[in-house]
Amino acid sequence: MKEERIVLSGRELILTLRSQADKSVFKEIFKLGEYKAAEEKIRSAKNYIIDAGSQAGFFCLYARALNPEVKIIAIEPDEENLAALENNFSQNNIKDVDVVSSALAGTHSVRDFFVSKDFHDHSLNKNLVKKIARKVKVQGLTLGDICDKYNVNQIDLLKMDIEGAEFEVLNSLKQADWDKINSVILEYHDFLNFKHEELENILKQNNFKIKTTKSKFADNLGFIFAIK
Repeated sequence: MKEERIVLSGRELILTLRSQADKSVFKEIFKLGEYKAAEEKIRSAKNYIIDAGSQAGFFCLYARALNPEVKIIAIEPDEENLAALENNFSQNNIKDVDVVSSALAGTHSVRDFFVSKDFHDHSLNKNLVKKIARKVKVQGLTLGDICDKYNVNQIDLLKMDIEGAEFEVLNSLKQADWDKINSVILEYHDFLNFKHEELENILKQNNFKIKTTKSKFADNLGFIFAIK
C-alpha cells in the first residue's frame, strides 16, 4: 500500500494505491493527463458524468475535484475494486457519487467476468486478461438501464475504461441513448477482430467529432474523445 497526495483545482486528494495497476491508473489520470481533453467538459457539466470501469475511483475523484456539483455515477463490477473505491471516497469525504456494482455491457444479463491477478485488467472478454485469477458472475447493465434507474436525461460525459466491452456498449446503444450523450471519452482496447476504427465510425455516424490518441503503454490501447 502506498498513499499519494495531489492538489487539483485547490482540492487535496488522498489516494491509496494497492498495486502496480493502481499506480498505472494514477499516473494515467494525474501525471500524464490522459483525460485532459475532457477537462473542459467536466468543469462545465451540469447534468451527469458516468464513469464506467471506475476501478479504485480515481477518475471520480478527478472529476469531483474539477466539478464539485455535477452528479456522478460510478460503475464497477469487481468486489475488491469496489472496496478500494469506497475507501478512497471515504478518506476524501466523497458521499455524493452513486456507485453501481455491475458491469456496463451491451445487454441486460448475467455475465462471466474474468478477474485478473492484478487489480486492473478485469474484463468481460477472456481474451483480454493475460493472467486469469478466477471467473465470477456479474450483472451486466446497459446504458439504458443506468439511465432508467437514476432518471438520467442528459449525460454530459460518458467515460469508459471497460476492457474491450466498449465495442458491445456502443453497438448496443439506441437512438434514445445517443440523444442523451453530449460527449464520450473512452480507452479503446484493440483485440482479435475488434479495432478502434469501428468505434470511431460509430461515433461519427452519431454526429460526434472525434480525436484519437495512442496510449503510451501499449500499441493496442488508446483514447478516443468524442464531442457533439
